[in-house]
Formats: sequence, C-alpha cells, structure tokens
Amino acid sequence: MSIQQTVWGNIEWMEPVNPVDYVYSRVGIETIEGHSYQRQHIHYDEQIIQVLSGSGQHWISDKCYALRPGRSFYIPNGEKHELINTTDKPLRLLIFSTTAVHTLQTDLQGFSNISVNPSQAMLDFQADPLSVAIGSLSEELKANTRFPFTIFDTNGFPVFLNDYYPLTCRQECESLIKSMSCPCMSRFDKDLFLQEASFACRNGIRIFSVPILYESQHLGYIHGGYLRNTDSSHMFLPGSFPIQQNTVESVFAFLRGIRNHICDYCHLVAFQFSLEQSKKREEMVRESLRRKEFELSNMKINYHFLFNTMNHMAAMALEGQNMELYRSIVQLSSLFQYTLRARGETTKLKRELDYVRDYLELQRLRYGSNLEIRFEISDAILEATVPINFLQPLVENCFTHGFDTIERKILTIRAFSIGDRISVFVENNGRTLSLNEYSAINANLTKGSARGMGMVYNKLSMIYETFTMRLSAAIPEGSVLELTIPFGEGKND
Repeated sequence: MSIQQTVWGNIEWMEPVNPVDYVYSRVGIETIEGHSYQRQHIHYDEQIIQVLSGSGQHWISDKCYALRPGRSFYIPNGEKHELINTTDKPLRLLIFSTTAVHTLQTDLQGFSNISVNPSQAMLDFQADPLSVAIGSLSEELKANTRFPFTIFDTNGFPVFLNDYYPLTCRQECESLIKSMSCPCMSRFDKDLFLQEASFACRNGIRIFSVPILYESQHLGYIHGGYLRNTDSSHMFLPGSFPIQQNTVESVFAFLRGIRNHICDYCHLVAFQFSLEQSKKREEMVRESLRRKEFELSNMKINYHFLFNTMNHMAAMALEGQNMELYRSIVQLSSLFQYTLRARGETTKLKRELDYVRDYLELQRLRYGSNLEIRFEISDAILEATVPINFLQPLVENCFTHGFDTIERKILTIRAFSIGDRISVFVENNGRTLSLNEYSAINANLTKGSARGMGMVYNKLSMIYETFTMRLSAAIPEGSVLELTIPFGEGKND
C-alpha cells in the first residue's frame, strides 16, 4: 500500500497491476476529511467509486448526487466531477481507476472525398502530410475531444490547438495561447520529441509529448496533459496533488489516440490513391473502410477488459489477505456486469435475485451481524420473466428510509405466484409510518418520480397494462412493499 497525501485528505493505493499494452489500473481507499472537498477536475482515466462510510455531495458535470454508504458511481474519462464532505466525519470511498481507452468517432465517408484533382492532392499530401491531415480532421478533433492538446509540425510550429486548456493556463497565458506564442509552445529542438517525454512549464504545469511518426517519417509531435502537480521543483498550485502513474498512462493513451488517428488518416489517403491505380479498387476500398470504421468509430468502454481487471485486482486483494476489499471488488464487479451488459427490458427472476444478493452482500460488509437477510422464494417462479433491475431499488429503499433509526435490521424478500400473477413482498423491521404517511407515499408513486419506488413504478407502467404496487405497515413493526405483476412470457435479455 502507498499513501497519497492531498490538501483534502489522502488515498491509500494498493500496488497497481503491471501495465500491459499501456493499460494501468489501481484500487484504493480515498478519505476526504470533515468539511473538506476535492475541487472540480477532469479525469483522463475511468473511475468507479463506492461510498464506504460518511456522506456528502458528488457533482458530476452539472448534476448533484447524494453520497451515502453503499452507493456507487461510474465516472467516464473526460467527465468533470467534484466530491464534497458535508459532515464533521471523514468520507471514505473505494476507488477503482483504470487507464481509459481513448478513441475518436469518425465519419470515414469524409476520408474518400480527398480532392477533385487527385494528382495535385497527392502531391500536396506527399509534400506535407500533417497539414493535409489537420486540414481534414480539425473539426472532428475539436468536436470529439475534451482534453487540451496542441499539435506541432516537425519545425516546432503549432498547427492545431483546441479550447480545453485548464484554468491556470487561461489565467496566466490566455492571450499567448490564442496567438500560439505561449512559452510552452516555443520552438524546441525536434530531437527532444522523437520519443515520448514530459516537462514542466514556468507555472508548474506538467506537459506530456508524443511524436507523430508515419512510415518512419517524423511529421511532428503532440503536447497534452497540462496537469497541475506538486513536484518539489515547481510552485505549489491550490487543489493540485502528485500525478499518479495511472493518470500519466491515461494522458499518454489519449495523445497516442490522437497520433494514431492522424496516422490512420494518412494511411487511408495514401491507400486510396494507390487503389485508384488498381482494378480491384472498389472491393479493396470497401474492405479497408470497414476495417478502419471498426477501429476508429468505437467510443464505448471495453467493459470486457474492465471486468477482467477488477477480477485481477480482487485476486491481488485475496493474496494480500484483505478479505473486505476482496469481497467489495467482486460484488461491485457483479453489480456492474448486470447493469451495464443488460439488453432489453426484462430478465429471469433468478438473475434479478442474484443481482439483489450481490447488492445485499455489499450491505452486509457495512452492517455485519446487525443485518439479517431472509429470502422466501417459490422455485416455481424462478424462470418467470420480470422487469430488469426492478427489485434492487425497492431493497435499497429499506436501507435509505426504513432502517435509518434501527440498529438490528431484518430484511425479508418473499415471492410466489397466485394464479396468473406473481406477488413480491419486500419487508423491513424499521419505523412504522402513520396511515396518512403511507397514503401520501402511495399517491405519489404515480407522479413520475425518477427515484426509488417511483422509478420502479414508472418502469412497470411502461411494460405492463395492469399491475399493483403498494406500501403498508408490516406486522408487528416496520413496512412492507407489495408488488403484483403478470406471470407471463416475455422477451428477456
């Protein structure tokens, strides 16, 4: 374990997985001290966080979410987010961070419209391939990237920059950036950037560099990152902290993606001109475009890698005899596999119950022996078709509202069939409400709430013509949510 100290708390990192193909992943526990906050920032890596203890606010872009134990969030690369501890007690979170796979969405049809005069266009391309590529890709690069970067030609002149420079850069050098005369854009000896490197500007901003090599020809280089750090050789910048290796690898992965995109364009241009001289041009172009479309248009996260890496980290935790962390990672992986890989609107009840069991195992890590879980499920309905992810929000509601004032928690889930319908009961032994409170809650279910029971009600109303959902008092104490849906066949995921 290594500890990363920050102005708002610290992060205890496990030893990282060895990087493979420029992929780097880490798991750690982040602690934000009372009434402290992690100011808004953008990650180059992808993160999954789960609240272990404490409470606060989590801003993702312009939306605010409540932080409470057991709640999980996925933060894609390029998303702005901010964490705020609103209490006196420390806020602790489990973090899974992995190098992002940066790709660009590409309209390959535009690659084929190179010029009306192919001979002249090829001469221009051969003389200055980088300028031709930037001329064709500049709008796409501006539209599909959210991180700051500058592209230089082989002579060290800036030929492209976008508008995502950090606040420190804009405050100190805004006019210089617009005129492309900022000191970090000064002409360097090009031999310095024939390989990947990094350096710091006069304001302590860490800049990373990746060369652009096409067919063994050095076309130029790309600068990016522009990260604040607390390197001892540079000034301290408020809200900054040491740059972690997974962030470094993600920055380089992003810059390599830009570099590869430019080189792929150059390859396609050269390939198209060569195909114009061949009788097989139409067949070969079609195959080439299909292949490049697959490589360049995919903006989705490689979830297969993500889950495999989480399992690898779980194995490391097991080897280190950190059983709590091991169980957390395994259960969290199962939860995300179910929700992210689901297709369609329905699934089998047994799969839905497995998902709920994984969620409850995470809650058991929090409450230990103070949480008793009871399942009373009829085997006859395990293959029944039910709405996907309809049960977990109802169970979570018990922890959010039912168990807030009770130490010994008992949760009971019952399900069985009556004729052509399935009845599901979710019961807790928490505080019993008044008749007026139950009536108000049941009346509000139909008003389109996007949270908890209201979200489930909306989902059911989109799938079934007839169903019932009602909250009432349990015997001898607590509350019970009763749900009935048709027992029929449906399209499952």
